[in-house]
Amino acid sequence: LQTSEGAIQALHKLIATNNKNNNDNGPSTILIKPEYSIFEWDGPNTGWHQNLTSLQERKNYFPRIDSDYKSLFVPNLPESPTDFLNRCEKVMEHIEKVFPHQPRTAIVLVTHAAGSVGITKAATGLDLKEINPAGPCSIFRLTRTSDSTTTTTTTTQWKLDSYKKRNGFNGYVGHLSELGKNTKPWNHFGERTDVWDRGYSGPPERAPQSS
Repeated sequence: LQTSEGAIQALHKLIATNNKNNNDNGPSTILIKPEYSIFEWDGPNTGWHQNLTSLQERKNYFPRIDSDYKSLFVPNLPESPTDFLNRCEKVMEHIEKVFPHQPRTAIVLVTHAAGSVGITKAATGLDLKEINPAGPCSIFRLTRTSDSTTTTTTTTQWKLDSYKKRNGFNGYVGHLSELGKNTKPWNHFGERTDVWDRGYSGPPERAPQSS
């Protein structure tokens, strides 16, 4: 999920609906868990991670931040594209251990475009060419029916809609009225083409994402 505060509000509505259907037996709010392991890809010569404000300052703006939450791990930054994709593999390994499969539960990860694509690749074992570019506020819905691992020897992996599926949740953006003109959907782990971007590494064609 690459999204913003609006998604948190939508999740609150889902919680309220779920609690109503289950006799109010459930959480009344969603806490924000600051997970550093899914930090944006910070390549060489960028230094974005150095500008991150303190946790206390962030909590002033986002009171639902859980100050007691312990991140799965803190990545070493900056990093190469290969190092970043390896980090995404490590994220999924930790998630499998810390959050084993439980029926009727969900894990919501809020990250940036590179993280959305990289974590999806790590979870499913798919090639980058089978993962749609991550647009602003796009949604990648992964499902599992049992505990799984991200190794190639596993018989059960997280499942993802085909990039060709109309309205599929492989980079879904059908909930948006517009994507904007200056922010492009991103799956660019290929060779660098200019100072700002790397080569496109996604599917050969983008499936329609709205009805």
